[in-house]
Order: sequence, then structure tokens, then C-alpha cells
Amino acid sequence: MKKRLLLISFDFIKETYASTSYSIATILASIKMDPSRASVSADHHSIDLTEIFKRFNKDTSKVTEHIHSIMWNELKSRAMQYDLIAVGATTWSNIYVDYFLNQVMTDYQGKVILGGYEVTAMKDEDLLEQYPSVNHFIKGYAETGLKKILLGEIGIGQRIVCEPLAIEDLKSPYLSKVLSTETERIHWETKRGCPYSCGFCEWGNAADKKVHYLQEQRLLAEIDLFKMSSVKEVNILDGTFNFSNPGSSHIDYLENLLYNTSAKVTMQVRFENLKGKHGTRFLEVCSKFRDRVKLEFGLQTIHVNEMSTIKRENNLSTVIAVMALLNEHRINYEVSLIYGIPGQTYESFFQTVEFVIQNGCENIRAFPLRIPKNSKMEQEKGELGVGETTLEFNVDQVTSSYSFDEKDYSKMQELAQRLYLGDPVSDRKHLSSKSKEGQYIVFEEANPFEWKIKNVSHDNPLVFYESKKSLEMRSTKKTDDDPRVGDNYGFTLKDLGKKVLGYALHEGEKYFRDLAKQDPFLRDLFKIIDLLVNAYFWTVREENEQEYYSNLKISDGGNVFIFKGQQAVQRRLGA
Repeated sequence: MKKRLLLISFDFIKETYASTSYSIATILASIKMDPSRASVSADHHSIDLTEIFKRFNKDTSKVTEHIHSIMWNELKSRAMQYDLIAVGATTWSNIYVDYFLNQVMTDYQGKVILGGYEVTAMKDEDLLEQYPSVNHFIKGYAETGLKKILLGEIGIGQRIVCEPLAIEDLKSPYLSKVLSTETERIHWETKRGCPYSCGFCEWGNAADKKVHYLQEQRLLAEIDLFKMSSVKEVNILDGTFNFSNPGSSHIDYLENLLYNTSAKVTMQVRFENLKGKHGTRFLEVCSKFRDRVKLEFGLQTIHVNEMSTIKRENNLSTVIAVMALLNEHRINYEVSLIYGIPGQTYESFFQTVEFVIQNGCENIRAFPLRIPKNSKMEQEKGELGVGETTLEFNVDQVTSSYSFDEKDYSKMQELAQRLYLGDPVSDRKHLSSKSKEGQYIVFEEANPFEWKIKNVSHDNPLVFYESKKSLEMRSTKKTDDDPRVGDNYGFTLKDLGKKVLGYALHEGEKYFRDLAKQDPFLRDLFKIIDLLVNAYFWTVREENEQEYYSNLKISDGGNVFIFKGQQAVQRRLGA
């Protein structure tokens, strides 16, 4: 007699996608297509959270009450008929899973298996304490671990299961006909896993860093199937689509998909992976099919201290160069940001927004920070002054830290909503300068190519010098782009940064105020600073003796952006 397995999940299903989530479908396919598991039949029971939250207008108390009712009056009676139940635990479903296993199914005599993001992230001892009735906890990707449990290869005493994923256990949910290709939109994957360790990502903290590339035969067969379907959009689930093995197979799959179907294609990519010849070819393919391609970039923040907190570094010179290329090729792309990062302020969040806009992208999305369990950030919550609030969909989000309070968080949340609605510009008026005439404030370094100036606006832009004696001035050749008349003044970028940062720590505004009073030359120079609002040009020689043309722009928000010359950046990018 076949053993019967019931997979139970709590799902947010997007409109026009299949009613079964892709993650559940791959597990069902792995069971259906594996001859070794012929003695097991699997069914799926989904609790549709999208419909329930909509029905009760996101009232979490009513939602929870309704889900409890479903468990007692519907799900329990069905689950009791199966030999095994396997439940998926996620951030948004953890409270329902806990209630179901510890309250509803206390008299169940079959085997209970628990997996999912939350299980992978939690400490072993916490799992064993919170779920005493669970027989096996699957950490990581479920296909291989579940297979071994079903085949009896995992002993009764082995409650924590951490089996490396075997690529042969990944079966196509489309070729197996678990999922239909007759829906308007579908999910697709070309590889499983991500090599990066971003601190805000569940899998970045919990899963192994190995990337599993799906077999070429499967992917080509899926594309042939999509070719004969009515699919209008393919959403590629790869954590980073433009990360690949030394070859460029991911580009081949993309080009094949675009050439053989009429579907739109959306994928997540990284700026730094668009370097070199593979990056150039990738952009060429996207440009060729620009009316059907959408790229999603995760920038998160432009500020070094915030990057460090969430473990996500960005090379802004690369970001600027890539955005210029995307704009040049007229490729549709989106940039996503994070707000609520410890160390962030409303002003610094807006500066990141402004950076994206000034580099030619107004398709911006901002998402609140949630700290993954068992992550470095979770361990440092006390030090970071983190305050969390259970918000929409019963998910805990960071709503205060040592650098912002709940009022500031609300302002960031409002700006994120405006970004979603496509209206970020109206916020500029909130960042007008509050400085008084004659008050000189110092630079703060955000990264080597971007400097934050406090209390500076179009009406009160400032440039600071160490002293007249050590002031490095030289005449530079006037350019057609330079709006000024007369001599230009060039300053070494690194020296400027060191000098300004040093005086910011020690002397501050008093130094510059006194310096201006004492030096007639600087008083006269300050009078013409208003001519520098749009652009201030100079050349800078770096350690590699390469000289770059650079410019400085003062934004509407009072931020100073220092960029390397575009041609120089492009040369380095293609190296």
C-alpha cells in the first residue's frame, strides 16, 4: 500500500499565477518524477493568505481567528487521513504553524515533517523546544532531505535533517505537469542557491553558499514547452540571474527564451556582474528585447555604514557606470532599496533615493528591514538599539534603532509608499537648508565617491579648505561644460577627504568660520561659490597613476556627489 503524504502551506499567491506555489510544486514534482518514490503519493493543501487578508481587510486578529477555524473544521480532518504531513514554515506563517502543530494536531499518530525558511534559520535547540511533536526538521532545500525521509534512509532518532541538495532531485514542475503553462504568468528557475551573504536575506544567513545549476536538457525542454504555451510573463526566481559559472550559459538561456516566446521576462541581477565581455553581451541581449525585459537591481543603500550593517557592499562607481549604460540602451530596470537599517536616518534614506533618481532611474521600490533569525544582526540588536513591531501580515519589522525613532520610520515608510506610487520628488522640500548665513558645517564621508554635507542647499553651498598655506590650487583647462568664468581650482579627492574629515572630528564649523574671517582671499572665494552649484570639475590622480576626470554635483537635497569621469569608469568596467 502506498504511503500518503500531505504537504501543507500558507501562501500569498499573486494574481494570474498558478494557485500552487512554485516551491511546493518542485517538491511535488520531485516525488512524482522519481521512480524510487513510487510507493508514496503526495497531495497539497494550501491556505490562501492572499484571499483571507483581503477578505478581512488585513485585520490580523480576524485573519488569525479565521485561519484557526479552517484548521479545526477543515484541515485537521483531512490531515488525519495521511501517514505523513509536511508543513512549510515561513516568516508570515510561523504563528499559524505553531498553533496547528501544538494545538490542533496533538492527537495525530503519523509522522510530522517541518521545513521552510524559518526552520532553516532557527537554532536546532529552539526547534526541538518549540515543536516537540515534530519527527523531522528539514534545513535547507527540501527535495533531497524529504526523499531520504520517505525512503526510510533517515533514522527515527535523526530529527534535524541537513542533506546537501542533489541536482538530480530537482525535477521540473512544468515537464511533470504539476504546474500548467496556461496561466498568464509563471515562475521559472535556471539555478538554485546564491553565493552572497547579505545580512537581510533569510537564505543569505542560513543556506549553504553553493549554487546548483539546473541541467541544460531540462531548461531547453521547458523553453520548448513555454514556446507552445500562452504564457505572457516569465518571472525568473534565481537569486541573482546574472551570476553564472565561468561560461555564459545564463545569457544563452535568456536569449533562447526571448527568441522562442513572446513573453515578458523579469529577473533579479547585480550591478557588479555586468562587468567584462559577459556583461556586455548580457546588456546587448536585454537591449535587443528591451520591450520585453525588466531587470531588478538591489542597491539597498549608498552609505558605507549602512552597507556594513546589512552586509551588502556596493561599488558606487560601478553602479553609476552600469546605470548610464542601462539608460543609454533604454533598458527597463528597477532599483530596490531598504529602509529601517540601524545607522540610517530619514535624510540618509532620501539621499539614497536621490542618488538613484539623479543617475537616471525613477522606477524605485523600497522595502522595510526584517532581521533574519540567527543572523549577526539579530545578535547585535541590543547594541544597535533595535526596536521591532509586528506589522502587516504578522511580520516583525525594524521600526526604530539608535539612529532613528518611530516618527522617522513613519516618514521613511511614507516615502517608500510614494516611491511605489511613482511620486518621490515632492519630498525635496523637506530637506531645505536650516543653516544661517555665515554658519559653516562639515562634510561627512559616505563612501569614496559621495560626501554628505549637512545644512547645505542651493542657496548656501560650501567648499572647505585646510588652510591657505597648504591649500592645493592649480589652474586647470577650462571645459565647455564648466559654467564658470576665469580660473578653475582643482583639489585632490583623497586629500580633500582627509582634510575635511579630520577637521570635522576636531575643529568642526568653528575652524571654517574663523578661517573665512581671517583670510580675505577665502572671503572673496566664498562670494563666488554660488557659481559652483551645478558642477565643479577637477582631475585626480590615484595610486595607480591613472588620472581621471571628475565632477562634483550639489543636489537639491543638499548632498554632494563626487563622480569619476564617465569614460574612465567605463574603461575600468570593461577591463
